[in-house]
This record gives sequence, C-alpha cells and structure tokens, in this order.
Amino acid sequence: QRLRASAEDEGVSAHSEALTSRRVDGPPDSQGGAPAQPGAEAVEGEGGALGLSFPLRCVEALLDSVADDLANRAVTVEVEVRDALADLRAAVEHSWGGDLGAPLDVVRGLRERARGLAVASRAVAKAIEDVLDDDVQMAFMCLKRLHVAPELFEEDPSFSAQHEDVELILETCLNSIASVEASLAMAEHSIDSSERFMTARLPAQRN
Repeated sequence: QRLRASAEDEGVSAHSEALTSRRVDGPPDSQGGAPAQPGAEAVEGEGGALGLSFPLRCVEALLDSVADDLANRAVTVEVEVRDALADLRAAVEHSWGGDLGAPLDVVRGLRERARGLAVASRAVAKAIEDVLDDDVQMAFMCLKRLHVAPELFEEDPSFSAQHEDVELILETCLNSIASVEASLAMAEHSIDSSERFMTARLPAQRN
C-alpha cells in the first residue's frame, strides 16, 4: 500500500509538472507530443482565445488614446486650414490689391500648428519604432509570461522572439500615426501652394 501511494504521488507530481511546462511553453509541436489542455494557452499566455492580457490591454488603450488625440487634433487643423484658405482666396479676389495681412497671418499660424503637431506625431512614431527594433524590450512587455516563468529569460533562447501580440499593438498604433503625419503633410502642402499662388496672382491683380 505504501509503494502504491508513493507511485500515485509521483504520478500526480509528474502530471502537474507537465501541465506547468505546457502552460509556460505553449502548445506542443505539431510533429508530436501530447495535445495541449484546452484553454491552457489562453489562460497562461499573453493572448489566446481569451484575448490580450490585462497589461497589454492597458498598453493598447494608452497607445489608442495617444493616436486618437493626434488624429482629432489633425482633423481640427485640416478643417481650419480649409476654411482659412477659402477666406484667403476670397480676400484676394475682392481686395483689388488691398491689405491681406490678416488672412495671411491666420494661414501662416495654421501652418505652424500643423508643423508642431507633425513634430509631436513623429516623436511618438520614433519612440514606437525604437521599441519595435528591440526584441528584448517587446518580450519584457509580456508581463504575464515573466511572472509565470521568469527563468525563461535565461534558459529559453527564443524568449526574446515571443512578442507577437506586442508587435501587433505597436504596429497598429504606428500605422494610425503615419496616417496623421500624411494628413498634416497634405495640409502644410496646401498652405504652401496656396500662398505661392496668391502671392504670384496679387501683383497681376493690382496691375
């Protein structure tokens, strides 16, 4: 009976170790090995069937807020640029060589706002690009994996490559910011081209 109890205890211990290893390392190779427990990867991994872990959801929410704020400010600048250029064109058509200082000042002020917002957007994009270029930083953002098995950093050579969820979050935000940068560049180009056109047309209109 003592031998039987000891064997059963060893079996339970081995089964527990197998489950722990399976949860940390993910599903087994498709070429062999026992099938993974249903839902084990979702519970212990950073993603899986249950979605992102809470720390990564926080990172995603923060980056979404930054991207949304930049996008909203860019839309505001675009609308104001469109209205200001319309006012400038109307002023040129009806001024007959009069003073265009006020509408030009508005347009130039909007150009500076667009440039400042573009600089802020580029700074955020550069920070994200720096993280995307560093596999170790992205791997360390997977806090749940580090909490469950911190020894993997030294023992698992592939540890620094296990950051697919982090990479997806960062690239999504980077694409959103690239859209903002393109919109701001277009607004600035519209201001520059309109200003050149108005400046060239005004002497002819005065004559």
